[in-house]
Amino acid sequence: MKTAWVSGHTAGGIQAGSSATIVHNTLTGNTGNTIIVGDSSIVKGNNLSLNTGASTDAIRISINCSVVDNVISGNSFGVHATGVKNLISGNTITNCVEGIEASDDTTITGNNISENFDNGIEAGAQCLISGNNTSDNTNVGITSDGSTLYLNNVANGNGNFGIHVNSGGSAIGNVTDNNGASGLEVACPSKVDNNTALGNVSPNLSTSGAGCLLSNNLAP
Repeated sequence: MKTAWVSGHTAGGIQAGSSATIVHNTLTGNTGNTIIVGDSSIVKGNNLSLNTGASTDAIRISINCSVVDNVISGNSFGVHATGVKNLISGNTITNCVEGIEASDDTTITGNNISENFDNGIEAGAQCLISGNNTSDNTNVGITSDGSTLYLNNVANGNGNFGIHVNSGGSAIGNVTDNNGASGLEVACPSKVDNNTALGNVSPNLSTSGAGCLLSNNLAP
């Protein structure tokens, strides 16, 4: 489905099965989940704004999907990936409850996720989270379960931690400044290298447990 205008629906927007391609649509002022697709689908270049409904998703995907270059604003939740092995890239998500909620083994890269009312990114285990801007969210900028790589993200001005690194993770080259709690909150053992964390309310870099490898961080 492409280049459709979907507005004013009371039972959601677009729903498709597996291997769907949903591109360059505009969905605004609907109630309910706005785009839902099955496995191995592509959701690209859509504009979703001011869609409402308690605990509903702007874009909901399952397994092995790509969500790329969408603009989402003023919805209940942004992108919700219920399954594994998804790609979420290049999206702009603002003024939602949660920006991105993803399961295990997800690649989340190059997104701008700011000014949301809960977390910017909340992901499962063994994810790659790279090159995102998750700033000015009410809760945590980025949090993920164990064995995740956090690479070259910016997470500034969030109400809670900038980045929460769970055990077995690696945080490399991130900037986490001026957050309402620690810039980097790390559960050991994890690797934390070449990050900047300045001006945070709690310690700029906070660790718990034993076995963390800390090197070349600017986090006085």
